[in-house]
Amino acid sequence: MPGQIVLPVGTAVSELAGSRLRGVIMRRSERLGAIGHWIWDETCGCCVHCSEELARIYELSVAEYFALRGDNAKVYATLHPEDRERYRTVTEGAYARGEPYEIEFRVITRTGALRYCYEAAEQIVDESGAYLGTLGVVQDVTATKEIEAELRHAKDALGELFQSLALPVFVLDDQGRVSFWNRAAERVFGWRAGEVVGQPVPLLPEETGFPLLPFLQRQLAREGARPLEVTWRRRDGSSIPLSISLSTVAGGNSLAVVAVDLTEQRAAERQVVEQGEQLRVIVESLPVPVVITRASDGVVLFANDVAKLSFGHTPGVTNLRSGDDFWTETDRARFLDELDSRGRVAGAEICFRRRDGTPFLAVVTAEPLSFGGVDALMSVALDVTEQRRAAEELRHAQRLEAVGQLTGGIAHDFNNLLTVVLGNAEALANDPTLGDGNRRLAQIIADTAERGANLTRQLLAFARRQSLNPSLVQVDLLIEDTARLLRRTMAAAIEIETRLQPDLPTALVDRSQLETALINLVLNARDAMPKGGRIVLEAEMAKPAPGRGGRKAPQLELRVIDDGSGMTPEVLRRAFEPFFTTKEVGQGSGLGLSMVYGFAAQSGGSVQIESEPGRGTVVHLYLPVAEPVALRRDAHGAPPENVRGEERILLVEDEPLVREFVSGQLEHLGYQVTAVEQGTAALTLLQGDDRFDLLLTDNIMPGGISGIDLRRQARQLHPRLRVLLMSGYAGTDLDEQEQGERLLRKPFNRRQLAEAVRLALEESSAA
Repeated sequence: MPGQIVLPVGTAVSELAGSRLRGVIMRRSERLGAIGHWIWDETCGCCVHCSEELARIYELSVAEYFALRGDNAKVYATLHPEDRERYRTVTEGAYARGEPYEIEFRVITRTGALRYCYEAAEQIVDESGAYLGTLGVVQDVTATKEIEAELRHAKDALGELFQSLALPVFVLDDQGRVSFWNRAAERVFGWRAGEVVGQPVPLLPEETGFPLLPFLQRQLAREGARPLEVTWRRRDGSSIPLSISLSTVAGGNSLAVVAVDLTEQRAAERQVVEQGEQLRVIVESLPVPVVITRASDGVVLFANDVAKLSFGHTPGVTNLRSGDDFWTETDRARFLDELDSRGRVAGAEICFRRRDGTPFLAVVTAEPLSFGGVDALMSVALDVTEQRRAAEELRHAQRLEAVGQLTGGIAHDFNNLLTVVLGNAEALANDPTLGDGNRRLAQIIADTAERGANLTRQLLAFARRQSLNPSLVQVDLLIEDTARLLRRTMAAAIEIETRLQPDLPTALVDRSQLETALINLVLNARDAMPKGGRIVLEAEMAKPAPGRGGRKAPQLELRVIDDGSGMTPEVLRRAFEPFFTTKEVGQGSGLGLSMVYGFAAQSGGSVQIESEPGRGTVVHLYLPVAEPVALRRDAHGAPPENVRGEERILLVEDEPLVREFVSGQLEHLGYQVTAVEQGTAALTLLQGDDRFDLLLTDNIMPGGISGIDLRRQARQLHPRLRVLLMSGYAGTDLDEQEQGERLLRKPFNRRQLAEAVRLALEESSAA
């Protein structure tokens, strides 16, 4: 069995003490060491001995190895192709020189296995030196080679691991020489590995100034493996803060050092300190009150300057949670309830009181934090008093806008009715077949319709739907002229004074509308002073103010100041609403201030009122300053003397009464009229064979096609077609009128209709 020495039956172990024992020991030694041997006899020219272990290495029998050894070509054939020539050169050269040899080579066995072998051979000679043969020894070193390869791989992997570390790692031998220096050490300390490996370590600790190895050995003996913070000098002479860890390797003869660069950490620590100071400065300079209170009792630990100004108390004295005059008990309880239930306060609206009792509304956010190691609460209070006021003003403006849109729509329909009433009343008033009494009644109807038209113009002024004719106006001269006119009509108890800034620039506004606005404001001021008083008209360049929308473009500010009865807050809130008045029935329409509001807004300005009961009223009117450009000249010209004609006119009007009235008037003037209700019907006619000289169309019509749209599409079909628009009000979609197009405003009489149609027909067609 394997692992046993087998003797013939009857053989005593004592018999092994002789040559037989030596043979057994030889075989066992060869098996354990994977060593075989062979003997070559030069006399017979053959291999005379081959050990069993040698044959096993080659995976051959002893006889097969004898045959192999007798033929060099067969010996070479068993070798790895890369080793054959080297083996032949070494062995044949040794035989030729009579020298021993040693060589390593690879053998390919019968089964194709690859084995690493070591062979040593010595020549056998007689006393005379004659060559008799060769003794060779072969050892299978495959296992050793595999172990060496694994060790090399492990060593390479370990070296690459340390090389890939982001931390500097180096190893010192017992003489202080560097045996390992990774890439991170190169980067951090500045020396390349080729410059320091095998040399004394170049680093010098600033703490002692002594060589590094004794310093490290003392630190290891005193601190063990605990990290140590040091400062060393690099190759360029600069200092670097490090945290180092030490350990012994190679049986305690070498010292490994792992270093952590603390430069960024130290910089971060400095940054934290700097940021803390910056944060304090930022919090101190925040435009909102910031207060930090102790969580246990609410004592103020910190308050920025805004908080001090807002509340009127100093830190360390005021306790915001102890019932001081900052807030009511109800608000304080609500704040604490939210803090207890949610752990924080977010967006709570609280009405605070300043030291003088003035209230202000704030949105409060509070978060718990640690302040100087104390549990605390940081509260930020955003004063929203002005925002709420601005929001209320916006809602008021939106209400006025909604009322304006409503009044604009009413004015449009009312103008359609007035067009029919005014036109027919005028026709009756001029009819010679009627008696004087009937014609007088018709004239009264016409005059009443004119008053209705004036009323709609005031409504449209408030709704910002009237067509303005802006021009360059010297405001100071206009104010002086208006003041002279009004002084003649005022009672002696009313004094009118002007205060005008010299060299005022011109304004770009509708002159007549501005005169009307000033007259309305002065008359309102007069009515507020039934026993007399003073009215002051002022004008100067407006100062930019956030309360007026943060204007950037220059504006003029006109002020009408009186010392009359003033307005209550309720009246002031509704002052610009149309038909709202505090006067007796029949003494005012309630459209004066609403007209001023609409005129200012449509002109690109604004109007504001300051008033208190018993302290008078100041009306601020802001108007745009004119840019230094030339205004467009009036392209309409004067009406022609002959207003009759024979041309073909396409009339588009959705209101039946207006359509019938306009069509009848045009036919009376001699024109050929085709009347339709909607724009789609007009386009159908324009696409056909009919040819028209003028398209007379209302602007606002049902069916999805406005007068502007119809004009645009008609011009695409007939580029030279003349177009005249009618409208009960000039909305924002009529901006193209600025390009020179004509507009016939409703209500109109027969003469205005005739003149507008004749002018439109005789003008060159717009492109």
